[in-house]
Amino acid sequence: MSDCRTVFAQLLQARCPQGFAWLNEQAAAVAAATPRAIATGIALTPRFTGKADLEPSEGEMARVNELVPGLDLRFWSVDQLARCYLLLHVPADSAHAFTASLDGLFRTSDVAEGVALYQGLACYPFAHALVARAREGLRSNQKALVAAVALGNPFPARHFDEEAWNQMLLKCLFVGLPLHRVQGVDHRCNRALSVMLSDYARERRAAQRPIPHDLWRVAAPRLPDERLEDIERTLVGVAGDDPRAIATAALGLANNPAPRAQALMARFPHLQHAINNGELTWHAIEEA
Repeated sequence: MSDCRTVFAQLLQARCPQGFAWLNEQAAAVAAATPRAIATGIALTPRFTGKADLEPSEGEMARVNELVPGLDLRFWSVDQLARCYLLLHVPADSAHAFTASLDGLFRTSDVAEGVALYQGLACYPFAHALVARAREGLRSNQKALVAAVALGNPFPARHFDEEAWNQMLLKCLFVGLPLHRVQGVDHRCNRALSVMLSDYARERRAAQRPIPHDLWRVAAPRLPDERLEDIERTLVGVAGDDPRAIATAALGLANNPAPRAQALMARFPHLQHAINNGELTWHAIEEA
């Protein structure tokens, strides 16, 4: 945690040198467990740091990722980083004490403050004690809070069990968040998730609503044989899905090792050829 504080301090000092003096005073008060110091600091931070985009350099991102692999600061603002920096000064004598402090902040936070607190989950101590808090964020009806937990945040991939992970991806699809920004999205595909998302796809089709194209990115690699007809409808282009869905379904299906899945993929040689030649990639799909 102290290493994160050091790197975050360097990033903040370079972007708000005048506000950083105030921020350090607040951090010292937080570390000394001064009553209300953390709540006051979190609330007042934007006045002293501004709300400009953080825009970290490649070198800065590399330094951060040495400490917290997968943490994506590219979509953070300066005040969000500053709020996380303050929270890293909360005394961490025990998991109970730290989570109690964090829970107190969430009870009084507005959406902007909550976003900053959730974004920093992977930086905090006592990760095992924070899973329930992370899941609480995903239950929110505020899309920004769901995004703060799910996108560019390595905490869920590291600490969620399968059930929590699957529910998070379903929530992302439900509220329209892009799955390609979920850390570890391609490494935690599982059969239960594939069946859940296949059911979701069927519900959407029954209601004559489009299926999010990136659903197949996580559903296809472990889709069981009895559900292949769902993805086949997308591949043959009769489902009226998002135009990117065919490419996503093909690339996802290509990662399914089951013989029947590979036999289905063989019916679309033009798509297999594009994959083999490196023309059809996740990056190309999301940039389309």
